[in-house]
Amino acid sequence: MSTVVQEIKAGTKPRLVSIDALRGLAALAVVFFHAREVNWVGVSQLWKEHHLSFNWNAWLGYLTAPAYLGGTAVTLFFVLSGYCIHRPHAGRLMKDAAYSIPLSSYFIRRAWRIYPVLIGALILTYFLDLYTLNHFPDDGKVHGLPDVSNAWKILLALQGTFADQFGSNGPLWTLAVEIQLYAVYPIAFWMTKKRGAWSTWTARKTTDSAH
Repeated sequence: MSTVVQEIKAGTKPRLVSIDALRGLAALAVVFFHAREVNWVGVSQLWKEHHLSFNWNAWLGYLTAPAYLGGTAVTLFFVLSGYCIHRPHAGRLMKDAAYSIPLSSYFIRRAWRIYPVLIGALILTYFLDLYTLNHFPDDGKVHGLPDVSNAWKILLALQGTFADQFGSNGPLWTLAVEIQLYAVYPIAFWMTKKRGAWSTWTARKTTDSAH
């Protein structure tokens, strides 16, 4: 049995520093990606204007070009988030085969974890967009005030499906996906517990050998 499985079963290590570090790096990569794109004109344009001439801004653009891949860190963050959600419940299930997720406490914890951040992001986006429109009308990133009537759809995790982007804050769709993962996970846990992981995720008929 691997060390990680032993730790999960024993419950001796509820958090892994390596996982927290990866989540932090993924978050920083995404932040850097969005911060950089504000002034990014593209490698082709940089080469057209400067070639290999000594220009600090041009070389800074060349050297930070890989930051364009920072958006892929969002997928990594989702995977790590799913692992962190499942890990404690997997440990309890390994110690008690009859274990079931306490839904009330689970959803309260998930809501407390994400909704203060989401509501804060909505409020901050509104006032920052208002400030930008008043002081930098030619910014190009803000085309109008966020539609406040659209906020309730975003709170229901519908951005990207049935809700438009809230103002200039496009990345809010990631919180919608996170809420959807929170909602689906108890169903996935129950199906995995009843059918086994292999039968659940491959949609194969459960057999004795699958257990």
